[in-house]
Amino acid sequence: MTPWSRAVPIALVVALVSLGCLRKVDNDLPSDPGTPESPAATPSLTPIAPVPVGPAPPPKPTGGATPAPGDPATPAPPATSGCRLPRGTGSGEDCARVSPEFLGDVSGAIQQLIKDQPDLFIKKGCEGCYDVTDSGAYVSGVVQQLVRRGYCTAYDGLELAVKNTNDFNEQYAILSSGGSVRSGGEAYRATCRPAWF
Repeated sequence: MTPWSRAVPIALVVALVSLGCLRKVDNDLPSDPGTPESPAATPSLTPIAPVPVGPAPPPKPTGGATPAPGDPATPAPPATSGCRLPRGTGSGEDCARVSPEFLGDVSGAIQQLIKDQPDLFIKKGCEGCYDVTDSGAYVSGVVQQLVRRGYCTAYDGLELAVKNTNDFNEQYAILSSGGSVRSGGEAYRATCRPAWF
């Protein structure tokens, strides 16, 4: 028996079953469309819950807390770009506060951004003190400066992770909760071994 000869009987059975079902539905309809059907005669229908289709959403990063959606004081995480390294194998847990290696470059990136885009900052009364006018643009600008310097970065809404090796990464809080620039030793938070991103 060829595949075509098997398909014909199956199609015929499906058509006959469909015709029988249609006739059954036709017989169950009221004869007078103007006469409302009694509630007792209406069959009860059970709603079917939709089933999600597609891949599962990616897991959240393990590098720190995730900001609350829609919080205007929290900048949106910029896309990580220019990283030539694969993801690190660390968990981002139990990171130690030691002597930072990238502090000079992180502070330099912030200072360069202040020179290049002064409209993102409002000078305060103290030396080197600035408020940020657009936190998302500020974080993105610092990320771009660091990528130009050969670093990989990831931002979780609270801290900026920086690496140029998978042996370790450093965590920096470059923006205060009040929206001010944090740089220098005040910005450094911890070093994670191995890198978590």
